[in-house]
Amino acid sequence: FVMLRVSRFVAASRAPLLLQRPAVDKQGRVFVGNLAFCVDQGMLTEAFEKFGPVRNTKVVVDNDTGRSRGFGFVSFDDVGAATVAVQEMNGMLFEGRTIRVQHAQGRPWDSS
Repeated sequence: FVMLRVSRFVAASRAPLLLQRPAVDKQGRVFVGNLAFCVDQGMLTEAFEKFGPVRNTKVVVDNDTGRSRGFGFVSFDDVGAATVAVQEMNGMLFEGRTIRVQHAQGRPWDSS
């Protein structure tokens, strides 16, 4: 019951940010969701480098446990490579899970 109230408070306080849909990232960055928990940054790089030079990868981890949260980001040097990666990898089986790949959305508070 207490968590529900906290959850409502947090959602209400962030409501103005959620009303505006963030712009699609123009820097060649893609979001990769539904990752298996065993996937690390090296595996992610290896899976996506066939589409073009990968600038960096990030598997998001829980700060408390250090365990993967099941999603990450891949940044390409070329926006065209990112587009091909989205088209080719979205819905593919990767380490036993069907991954979701889409262009990353810029965060509303980012100026870039």
